[in-house]
Amino acid sequence: VGKSTLVTQMALCLAAGRTPFYDCHVHRSARVLYIAAEGARAAYQNRVKTAARTLGISLTGSEASRWFIQQRHANDYMLGGRGLRKMIAETKPDLVVLDTLFFFTKGNENDASDTKAHIMRPARALTAEFGCGFLFVHHQTKESAERKGPQRVRGSTALLGDCDYLLQLDAVAGDTVGNKRTLALSLTKYAATRRWDLIYVPEEARF
Repeated sequence: VGKSTLVTQMALCLAAGRTPFYDCHVHRSARVLYIAAEGARAAYQNRVKTAARTLGISLTGSEASRWFIQQRHANDYMLGGRGLRKMIAETKPDLVVLDTLFFFTKGNENDASDTKAHIMRPARALTAEFGCGFLFVHHQTKESAERKGPQRVRGSTALLGDCDYLLQLDAVAGDTVGNKRTLALSLTKYAATRRWDLIYVPEEARF
């Protein structure tokens, strides 16, 4: 619980050129296209407004010109499809957030060939054409003796093999209030592994 809220917070702060939470630095602002395919667009917009207000980020000033969400009535989200390409071409983002990955792809998520054909190849083609990076919001299984850390990410291991970073958000065992989270950065190709202890504040739509 909270992954979309956290990624929205991080994306808003990236667009504004601000630090989203302690010891997680943003060195320059970037244009961000956030496509929330899961849930109602209006509800997500309200969450964004609440998060921006509590973070002190203006959605009407210059910071807003670097933040985009999908247009009303947008329904073609598929990686490799015309609709997603059109949204990227119009907004020219540095980063595209796809939330949740399941809605943007087809095929068997446990099949390595399908993962490469329907996720990584079309994403890399868009990166090559527009110079944008991608952040996939995805699900993971509960921790068990057999599955820990990166092994908990759903689907084929081919997905992780082609990604530069993995961020995993988890609830804290024994937290009776239910608002503590840990964010772990692993499988990094360009940075050291990291871990942050966060507090989830639902009414402020932020951590």
